[in-house]
Amino acid sequence: MTRLFSVAALALVLFASGCGYVNKLNPFAGPTPQEVEETNRKLKVADELVQKWANKLQPEDRGAFIKHEGLTEADPWGNYLRVEMSQDYFEAVLIVRSAGPDGSYGNADDLTRERRCRNIFGVWRGLGWMFWVPAIWVLSSVLTLWMVSWHRERRTRRGRGRKRRHPVLTNFVIILFAPVVCALYLVASLIVGLGQLFGGDGIDVPDVGDLFDGGGFDGFDLD
Repeated sequence: MTRLFSVAALALVLFASGCGYVNKLNPFAGPTPQEVEETNRKLKVADELVQKWANKLQPEDRGAFIKHEGLTEADPWGNYLRVEMSQDYFEAVLIVRSAGPDGSYGNADDLTRERRCRNIFGVWRGLGWMFWVPAIWVLSSVLTLWMVSWHRERRTRRGRGRKRRHPVLTNFVIILFAPVVCALYLVASLIVGLGQLFGGDGIDVPDVGDLFDGGGFDGFDLD
């Protein structure tokens, strides 16, 4: 009986030891209380560090946040904090970010602090090419159509204007190549303006519509 009890006790010890060994190798086993406590401590330290840097970078007089240059501080996992600045319409946005336990930025375990301040003049930095390209095209189209109209009236007063047979096509081409046509007409307008300033009025600027009216360019009359 005593021998049977000893064998049973030995088997129980071996089983318990085996289970403990298997649990250490088992990737699905939960963290130990010590590991949980250490992780929570690091999270608290990292959170305080992020808050410290968010408070450190104050807005300037112009409204934008002070731009940080160089390295920040390393979080408890050895990764430097990342400072991100952007413009959200009329507000400057500051985000201080710790990569968290996994060391990768931009996922769910990041520790972040966001600050905002009004920065009306920074709105231009927050607008991307999807705004600027159409805006430039619209502005140059309006300016070009105005300059073309001014030169046509000027040619009409000089007795060199004629009725346009393809006004829709002409205006379509002007708008299609608005920035280029605007630059050309702007230079021509400056030349005419300088000529009038010094008492001359003897240059006619070629009309885009002449390309489609069968007359060719009949401008640059220097009489």
